[in-house]
Amino acid sequence: MLSNNIVTTYRVFKKQDEVDLKLLALNISISSQFMSIFFKSLHFWIFSYNGQGFAFFDFMADALEVISHLMLSILFILIASGWVIKYRDFPEPDVYIPIVLAVSLINLMIVGLGRITDDAYNKFSDFETIPGYFVILIRILLWFWFFL
Repeated sequence: MLSNNIVTTYRVFKKQDEVDLKLLALNISISSQFMSIFFKSLHFWIFSYNGQGFAFFDFMADALEVISHLMLSILFILIASGWVIKYRDFPEPDVYIPIVLAVSLINLMIVGLGRITDDAYNKFSDFETIPGYFVILIRILLWFWFFL
């Protein structure tokens, strides 16, 4: 379904020389999530053979997952601000670029904290340590922002 959506978007772009930014952002987000799952699967497959895995695949899986979540968060913020309802084109970038940069910076800080505490003795999932609590808090705050 994703490949069909990408091909359809490409065909529309070729005919009209215009691409729907919302659909493009959503396709990028879903594609990066699929690539993240692919790299994580490769890492686990190699891990089953040598007991260590391949650090590059693990890093790429985490990075692509962060990109996917970041794209979805930004897309939700823009839609919550009335992008689809009030205006057809991209809203004023002067207002949204600082928001996008702040959300990106916060996500990078959380990923960095998660990498630092990656082998903590009390960590059985990504949401059990301080970075996990920050992720949950930020997602709840973004949820409130989306509904306000």
